[in-house]
Amino acid sequence: METKQNSCQYDHSEHSPIGRLPNESKIILLVSHPVRHKRGDLPPLCYNQGMPLTGFHPTISRWFIERFGAPTEPQCEGWPRIRAGLHTLIAAPTGTGKTLAAFLSAINELARQGASLPNETRVLYVSPLRALSNDVQKNLNAPLSELAALDPDFPEIRVQVRTGDTPQRDRAAMLRTPPHILVTTPESLYILLTSKGGQGLLRTVRTV
Repeated sequence: METKQNSCQYDHSEHSPIGRLPNESKIILLVSHPVRHKRGDLPPLCYNQGMPLTGFHPTISRWFIERFGAPTEPQCEGWPRIRAGLHTLIAAPTGTGKTLAAFLSAINELARQGASLPNETRVLYVSPLRALSNDVQKNLNAPLSELAALDPDFPEIRVQVRTGDTPQRDRAAMLRTPPHILVTTPESLYILLTSKGGQGLLRTVRTV
C-alpha cells in the first residue's frame, strides 16, 4: 500500500480538465495495486494508529465501527491527508477500502454542514468506465441510506450519475437541483467542462 500527498504535478492550465475546476479543489487519486489478496484473505486493519475516525461525524463513526470494526491501512493513512485538504494518491490492492477511504471523507465534509448544506455539487467522482458509474452510485446510496436510518437528523446527501446514457430530462433536472455528489466518466466530464451549464454545476466542486 502506498499513500502520497502532493506527489503529482497537475496541469492547472485552462487547456486541461483539472485547470477548469476550482483551484481550491483537492484531488484524490485511487489506483489498484497489482498485488491482490488471496481468496478469503482480509485486508490488514490498523488498530494501533491513534484514532483514525477522529474528526468524523458521530453518526459516520458509529456506522463505520458497527459495519467494519476498524479501518484498513489505506484508510488510516489516507484520511488525515484528505482531511488536511491535500492532493492524495492511494495505491493499494483491490478490496482494501480505497474507494471508501475517499468517499467517507467526502460524505463527512458534507454531513458536517448539517441543515446548512447548500444545494450545490461539492464532490466529483470520475469513473473510468460508464458501466461502473451506476455501481458507484449504488455503493454510495446504500451507506447513505444506512446513515439516515441511524440518525434522523443526518442531512440528505444526493448522488446522481451523468454519462452518455443519462436522459436529457435528467440532465436538465440536475442543473436545476444539483447533486451533492456527481458520478461521471471522462467523456461526460469533458462535455460538462466545455458547456456553460456544466461549468456552473462544477464551479462549487471541492473534492475530485
